[in-house]
Amino acid sequence: MFDVVIPVYKTEPKHLREAIDSVLNQSYEEFQIYISDGTPLEHEWHSQKILKDYDDPRLHILQQEGKGVSNARNQAGQRGINPYIATLDSDDTWFELKLEYCSQLIENFSDTKLIWGESQIQAELISPKGECHSITSFGGVLKGWDKTLPQHRGFRVLWTPLMTSTQIYSRKIMEEVGWWDETLFWGEDTDLNVKILESYPHDCIQIEASVGTYRVHQAQTTKGGATHGLAEGFFIKERPDTFENMIQHLKQNEPNIDAPYWDWLTSVMNEERNSGATERIQYSMLSGGRSYV
Repeated sequence: MFDVVIPVYKTEPKHLREAIDSVLNQSYEEFQIYISDGTPLEHEWHSQKILKDYDDPRLHILQQEGKGVSNARNQAGQRGINPYIATLDSDDTWFELKLEYCSQLIENFSDTKLIWGESQIQAELISPKGECHSITSFGGVLKGWDKTLPQHRGFRVLWTPLMTSTQIYSRKIMEEVGWWDETLFWGEDTDLNVKILESYPHDCIQIEASVGTYRVHQAQTTKGGATHGLAEGFFIKERPDTFENMIQHLKQNEPNIDAPYWDWLTSVMNEERNSGATERIQYSMLSGGRSYV
């Protein structure tokens, strides 16, 4: 049922093996794994070398043909043929029941376009003084999601991005919206998710539980490696306006919605945005000024 898409670029061997093991150890076994690795073939951390002792026929290692994380995901995703595509970053992991639970959701809701859930965030950081700090938190689940009007769900995700390694897409929706935008420096998954939510807000499911771990560390692939070799043509897609202006514009366009709803939506979104900012500051302070999330 699932094609698991993993972009790789000089991922620390221990992390990559843990990521792959977390897929191979799934209770649900109907999947294929497609790694798109942009690491030079001669590098000691290329997936073919790190995973040379794995003999599972469901594991496929591709040499990345282009540049950037979107290109890697597109190459891997388009190599497969299963009806659903699950994304996993090369230094994250899944809990054992993730695919089984998602397969049950899909059986019950056959029109599912997108699924996501919560990640357990594990920060492994070294302070400027050389002290090791571990921080565990949770992220990716949007409070009061069912209360959010369908036309505002894309707006929420625009300002509070989902956790990439929890996401599952239908192949049909990927082919319809055009896969990941290969010109984006970052935010490529948020760009894709907003497009899907704006078109199919009723066919996207939030899992109210943790489905895996998100690792924050000094050598984080998706904050450096997966954007390797950036050339002209890559850009950062900014939000179209400030949060305050955008929500005011929504109010003006929908005058029939009661004030208590707008007060709630503004409050819950500000709470999520401030929580994310607090975590970024915390991680940045521990890592000597470098922000990871």
